[in-house]
Amino acid sequence: MKTTIDHIETTIDHNPLLHMIKMSLHEALFNRLIWAMLILIISSFGLVAFIGQVAITEQAQFQTGLMASWLRIASVVIQCIFVCNAVLREQQDKQLDWFLSLAIPRHTYYLAKLFSYGLVALVLSLMSTLALWLVSGTSSSLLWGISLLGEMMIMTSASIILCFSFRQLPPTLGLLFLFYLLCRSINALGLIASYRIDDTATLGDIVISKVMEVLSWFLPDLSRFSSSHWLISPPHADVLVYPLVQTLIYVVLLSAIGMLDLQRKAL
Repeated sequence: MKTTIDHIETTIDHNPLLHMIKMSLHEALFNRLIWAMLILIISSFGLVAFIGQVAITEQAQFQTGLMASWLRIASVVIQCIFVCNAVLREQQDKQLDWFLSLAIPRHTYYLAKLFSYGLVALVLSLMSTLALWLVSGTSSSLLWGISLLGEMMIMTSASIILCFSFRQLPPTLGLLFLFYLLCRSINALGLIASYRIDDTATLGDIVISKVMEVLSWFLPDLSRFSSSHWLISPPHADVLVYPLVQTLIYVVLLSAIGMLDLQRKAL
């Protein structure tokens, strides 16, 4: 048994891509990422218990909705911070230059990084889903968790692109969370853009309306991902069609942009 394990570890260490995936998972474990998520989950149980004592009516529904919202934001924020820190540290320590100097295609390197960070997102989403299921006790927690994983994959893809473009943590996180805020509120922006402009509208009103309309065309509507309403009024499984399609489209699109950007970078 030990010989088999040693053989697997040797194979991983001699394969650059497998070694890269191993290092990403190792960093997630020993960078206190899992512990931070556990602390946030435990704090969410305390917050839910406190709010449950304050709520006058519909206590269970209020607790479930609050915890779902809290875990959703916490999962996305922790994932984004982890990915940005990992990618930027790799650039600063010249590990990126070392990987790119190897005889492996750059798009393969990019996809391996995306896969490894996707595994981290899967672990975080499973932790959030399990915690939410303990509170809600509904099977729709699984639908919520799958949708959360899709949302985290979109944000992971955006994180990698921004890290390659800016190479500094503060502007990267600032733009990343602005992107997330816009995607979460894109439905409201679309409603504002579709509001009829009367004859009293100024040029500025028209320009703002058109800008918001254009944004609604290009940004994913994350307001339709991981809705707390799913846990209160369990939906059909087809509610996942939109999140899964959007995840596929934007992960592929953002990954293609990221690979093109990486391909043109010089060592």
